[in-house]
Amino acid sequence: MGQRTDRTTLQAVNAAAEAAVAAEASARPQDPETRALLQQAGLAPRPRTVAEGASEAGGGVAGLVLAVCLVVLLWAGAGVAAAQARQQGAVSLQHSVMEAALQCFAIEGAYPQSLQHLEEDYGLTINRDAYTVMYEVFAANVPPTVTVVPK
Repeated sequence: MGQRTDRTTLQAVNAAAEAAVAAEASARPQDPETRALLQQAGLAPRPRTVAEGASEAGGGVAGLVLAVCLVVLLWAGAGVAAAQARQQGAVSLQHSVMEAALQCFAIEGAYPQSLQHLEEDYGLTINRDAYTVMYEVFAANVPPTVTVVPK
């Protein structure tokens, strides 16, 4: 039984070596003599048919279409993520304005009459290039209405 296993293993190794030689030979250009020798040994690749060439070309087109679809999906996903980030930034800015207004009310006893007061005295920073802030005051003892819109 040991000889049979050794023989089977040897045959498998020989088949793998022949496949490796054939793959290497088909991967590089050959002169006519080398091609003839490989054909005699049964290691030369067989010529491809027109149908095989067409199926390979179709696979290339399918791969290209798949790559384009992936790029479009990534681009669309990045746009959605950027829009969500801008919206979250607007919500965060609105909360910051309200917190600064509440802090002003707690210290001064009245809500601030303008955003400028919050920026100067309470350290509020607003990115006016990215957001439009509407600050409406009704009375000194009523919380202001704050609306933040991403540009």
